[in-house]
Amino acid sequence: MQGISVYVVGDQPLVTLGIKAALTSSDEFLVAGYTIDAEDAIQAIRTLDPQVLVIDWIVPQERMWGLLQAVRSNFPALRILVITCCSDQRFVRHAWQNGVQGFVMNTTDADGLLRAVRRLASGDVVLPLVMLAKIGSSMFRYRPTEVQEFHHMTPLSGREHEVIRYLCQGITNREIGLKMGISENTVRNHLRRIYAKCRVSTRSEAVQFAVRAKLVDHSDVTPENHEEMDPKLKA
Repeated sequence: MQGISVYVVGDQPLVTLGIKAALTSSDEFLVAGYTIDAEDAIQAIRTLDPQVLVIDWIVPQERMWGLLQAVRSNFPALRILVITCCSDQRFVRHAWQNGVQGFVMNTTDADGLLRAVRRLASGDVVLPLVMLAKIGSSMFRYRPTEVQEFHHMTPLSGREHEVIRYLCQGITNREIGLKMGISENTVRNHLRRIYAKCRVSTRSEAVQFAVRAKLVDHSDVTPENHEEMDPKLKA
């Protein structure tokens, strides 16, 4: 079975090779190519036709903005993931407007990178909570089935509020159950009802919705480890 095809761009050779090594450690991914020169990337992408473009972008640079604009113009279906240390609101919004659908902090480990690429390839938006807590989720375009006026939303029960607060802390269903004194299966049932009421389908979307709808305070959102979790609810 052919893996998810990825092309890597970065301006630090050792880091770029490290990203390539992380991706090739799993049969699920195929590194179609990599470069440390953004100007070479467009022709390579045209030839190799990857599914995901990973950009190691530690410091915002004009040539990377130029790369994004060229990719957006020539390859609108290409999914773009940026690895960065910058969570500045203006940087994130500008990158989003230029076609980036995913962000990973440069402190993320190899497993977190693989999960982010997998999620991006499947159509998810990837945004670490350290960024979400700063910018909110107003920049996201929700699908029609996800859009609703908050005052028309079926209210969450007290238990569901408790679950979603723990969800924002990035802990597992088992850990939520232990804190609440309920079974893991009961936690899943609460999550299904929360998903239905919020019209979302993943843990990440539920957290984004909770912040946007002010169901939780930003202080309830813990950035550590949430982006490393499997975003889908396990039945």
